[in-house]
Order: sequence, then C-alpha cells, then structure tokens
Amino acid sequence: MGNILELQGKFEEAFPYYQRLYNAAHKKDSTGFLFLTANIYMASNYLNRSMPKEALPYNSTVLRLVKQQNRDYEYAQALRNQAKIYEQLGQYEKAISSLWHFHNFYNDTLMDAQNLQQAEELKAKYEAENKETRIALQNEQLARAELRFWALSIGLALALAVGTVLFFLVRRLRQRNEEKEFLIKEIHHRVKNNLQILSSLLHLQSRQITDDNALDAVREGQNRVDAMGLIHQKLYMGDNVAKVEMKEYLEQFGQNMLDSFGINDERVQIRYNMQPIQLDVDTAIPLGLIINELVTNSLKYGFPEGRQGTITIALWKDERARLCLRVSDDGVGQNQAPKDQKSTAFGSNLVQMLSKKMKGVPELEPIEQGYSTFIAFEKYD
Repeated sequence: MGNILELQGKFEEAFPYYQRLYNAAHKKDSTGFLFLTANIYMASNYLNRSMPKEALPYNSTVLRLVKQQNRDYEYAQALRNQAKIYEQLGQYEKAISSLWHFHNFYNDTLMDAQNLQQAEELKAKYEAENKETRIALQNEQLARAELRFWALSIGLALALAVGTVLFFLVRRLRQRNEEKEFLIKEIHHRVKNNLQILSSLLHLQSRQITDDNALDAVREGQNRVDAMGLIHQKLYMGDNVAKVEMKEYLEQFGQNMLDSFGINDERVQIRYNMQPIQLDVDTAIPLGLIINELVTNSLKYGFPEGRQGTITIALWKDERARLCLRVSDDGVGQNQAPKDQKSTAFGSNLVQMLSKKMKGVPELEPIEQGYSTFIAFEKYD
C-alpha cells in the first residue's frame, strides 16, 4: 500500500504504512533483511517529503546492515540516498563523497563500455597473432631444414641467427600468453557480472512476491545463479584461470547459503571434509549446482522448528581415481521431515541429470540420524 501511494505522489499517506512495517520488523528481528527493507522505505519516504534530517538515521542503519548481510544492491541504493540527504541538507562536499563511493562501487562490479571494447580488441589481436604463430612455426621448420644443409659451411653465423630468431619468438609467445590470460580473465569477469545482474533481478522480483511457494522457487533459482557466479569470480580473481580450488570455493558457498536462509546465529553449521582438489569450470559448475541442491534440501527440511545441527560436505578422490561427494546432515531425517505437498521435485531431477552427465549415480546412505547422499563421479577433469 505504501508503494502504491508513493507512485501516486501521496507521500504523506504512504508514511503510516511504512511506519507500521518498520515497527513490526524491528520487533521481529532488528538485524534481519525485513528490518533492512523497512529502513530503506522510511529513508526514501522522508527524502520524498524533503525531510533529510529525519531520513539520515534510517539510512545510516541501512549502511550498517548491508555490510553485515553483504547486500550489494541495497548498499548502492543507500549510497545514492546518502548523497540526496546531504544535498538537501546543503552539505555538498559530503554529498559528492557519497556519490564518489557509489561510482567506485559500480566501477568494481560492472565492466564499462571502454573495458568491453578493449576485451574485444584483445580477442581480435590474439586471433590474428595466433595465425601468425602458425605461419612462423612453419617457416621455422623450413629454416631448420636449411640449417642442417648449411651447417658445415656457415656454422657459427647460422647459430647466432637461429639464437636471435628464437629469442624474438620466445618473447612474442610470452607476450601472447599474457594477453590470452588477460582475455580469459575478462571473459570470466563479464560472465560473473552478468550472473550477478541476473541474481539482483531475481532478488528484486522476490521482494514483490507474497506467495510462499513462488518466493521459495525464486530464491532457490537465485541461489543456483549465485553458485555459478561464485565459480567465475574465483577464476578471474585467482592465479589459475582454468582451475577452481574447491575447498576455498565451498567454504564461501556455504556461508552464502546460510545467509540466504537467514541463519546467522550458528544454529546450523556447515563443516568441510575434503582433499585439496582443483577442477575446471566444466566440472566445477555442475558439481556446485549438485551441492547447492543437496545443501538446500538439508536447510529446508532437516532442521524444522529451530532445531540445531550440522551439515557436512566431503569431497575426495578414491583409490579408483573417482571424484567422490558426500553431503550429510544430522537433522530429523527423511521420515520426520516436513512434507512439501507443492514440491515439483525440480531439485532432485537436477541432481539426477547433472550426476548422469558426469557418470555418477546419487545413492541415499543409511545412517542412524539425519540424511546422507553419496555420489561417485567417473567422468571429471
């Protein structure tokens, strides 16, 4: 109702609805996402009514909460509101400072047109030089044949000439490899940014959904997008542009999952038992999606009514050189888990499909308490 009234320009009439939302959210959880949203609405409403002094404390609360919850979209919105507040107060230096932080934040997460053009130029340059390399290698083979023929007559002179040619070839190859690595990192950065935009769009859509089942579906879709985006982020930020260190990736993934489900009180913990394993992107993405579905299943059904517990993610290579995955929890188990009558079993089907692609079969392991899934993959890099 507050949003509708504000769209009609009735800011005074919208205020009581936002005030009621703020009071209810503060009473429920003064550190949660709902309370963060309520503060955003209060600050924006006061700004629309040209009341910057009243808007300032609410926006300050938003800036504090977004750092705790790692909310990029809300952080950008709060920086813009902070600039508007200082502008209305006549504190223009502080307004410019807030806008500068906003500008730097987006420069770090989105590629501008100049960077995109540079990446395309590098790609074209690399393809052209790759063709030149093949020609140079063919010429080098001919040169070596001549060297063998003339070796006895011009020995030292040809040795110096060959040394000079090899020096320039090595230097060119090194430069080309550096450009190739830069191009690959730019591609991973671009993919990660596109996935981040998609995740933000899903997040914005979820704020308008009131049906619980639809909201769960959108949030699960956002988690899947985030799982893929995190892999590309690790690739472009790491030293190896072709391999992902899975232990580091899964530790950050697990924290993101707990934040997504609003579990910030250590009621449920995720433990990791794994060998140092690096996987390429073609293996890491389907594996990350499989783990996302299994962990989501444990968080949704394994710990109802505030139950405490632990989820364990294990990843290793066995004696047959298979990649083995086990995701288990000590929750209530399958028989006592709450039944979801409207479930589409999409997550289970996705696990089956991705496991089959990697030549693995999910197996439900019998344990005394909780739920455990084991998969051994025959095909991976």
